Amino acid sequence: MGWRYRELPFGTRREEIESALADLHAQKCGECGTPAYEVNNEHFRVGRRKVRVCTEDEMFVSLWGSKLLIDPIHDSIISRSAARMQEGK
Repeated sequence: MGWRYRELPFGTRREEIESALADLHAQKCGECGTPAYEVNNEHFRVGRRKVRVCTEDEMFVSLWGSKLLIDPIHDSIISRSAARMQEGK
């Protein structure tokens, strides 16, 4: 039990994040942030657990939420990104 924060590597594509969340059947619950979008937070639910995807300055992306969810989501995104890099896309 507990919370975890994980940063994603620079250059992670939005599609990789969305597909990792879709694999867990995550439902988007809301969105908030600053008026000029320096920070944008998207809130998701997977079952009863919460996940937040925080985007800062449209470049730095971090995941916040339950340890039981954040580690598998992070690993899934990293593996998708690595596969994309090996394909040379």
